[in-house]
Amino acid sequence: MVQRRSHRPGSGFRVCRVPGLNTGSRYRLMMDVIPGLVLILVTALLSSVLTLLLALALWRAFLKKRLEAELEAVANRLRERVKDGVTEAGRELLPAFRQEVEAGFRDALTGGIAASLIDKTAGTVLRKGAALVEQGLNLVSTTPSPGGWQEIADT
Repeated sequence: MVQRRSHRPGSGFRVCRVPGLNTGSRYRLMMDVIPGLVLILVTALLSSVLTLLLALALWRAFLKKRLEAELEAVANRLRERVKDGVTEAGRELLPAFRQEVEAGFRDALTGGIAASLIDKTAGTVLRKGAALVEQGLNLVSTTPSPGGWQEIADT
């Protein structure tokens, strides 16, 4: 049954019978509609799956290779720019770095162990030299005067 509005004012809705529609059985109506809905849903699902599979096949066949080639080109350009930047920075900083290293070596050689070695050697040479001068003076003057060497140096 189908409800239709009448064209007459104030008559409201009127029930009309549609030919070929069995009004006595709702079950039969549902059985006619449900398979059609299932068919529509299955068709939509299969269409979506096939579209995704087609897109995946196109991606693998064409777009992936092109995108990877583009990414590789960008990576190479980036690598070259970084290399050029590092090389230029090295050229700018290398002279200052060399000077710092050279100054560090000079400080290490003149300071620390080398300085203490020089001090020890100079002290030893000075003591030995003073001892030799004293022995030589002792040979010249067998007995020192009561004022010691100071009196001799003053005269």
